[in-house]
Amino acid sequence: MLSYAFKDVIYTLLLAKKFMPFIEKIGSTEILESERKALFAFYRSERVGINIDMNYIEEAKSRLRGELLKTKEKLQELLGAEYDARTFTNSSKQIGEYLVKNNVNVLLSPKKNPKADSASRDYYISQPDTPAHVKEVLEQVKYYKDLNKKYTTDLLGYERNI
Repeated sequence: MLSYAFKDVIYTLLLAKKFMPFIEKIGSTEILESERKALFAFYRSERVGINIDMNYIEEAKSRLRGELLKTKEKLQELLGAEYDARTFTNSSKQIGEYLVKNNVNVLLSPKKNPKADSASRDYYISQPDTPAHVKEVLEQVKYYKDLNKKYTTDLLGYERNI
């Protein structure tokens, strides 16, 4: 077992040495550092276990579902009848069409993996005079995606693993 652990450490260090320049290039060193700091707490939690208040989880799910619905309704109001907010938030094609229609030049964030699922990429607006309503639409899309990730990954993930 000790031999396996030593090999695991060596391989981990070799991988870190190989991938660290890429991690620095895409600007993810802060994420890596925060995960490193949290590692011991996660390890301890997995070994000892943690108490989960299921009533709180249910309340949080309800609150998040309400906030998701409210955000999607606000987004639909901003988009008007031309777009469906239910599909707009996950369609980079529709978002791109919307931005082109509103004469907004965009650049994909250099901090995101360009090979990632296109719907998961964030957009950076490259012109300072972007109309306020377009900025608000993009802020609502980002807010919705953040909330949806918390709901599906965190809260529903807790439920599946209990």
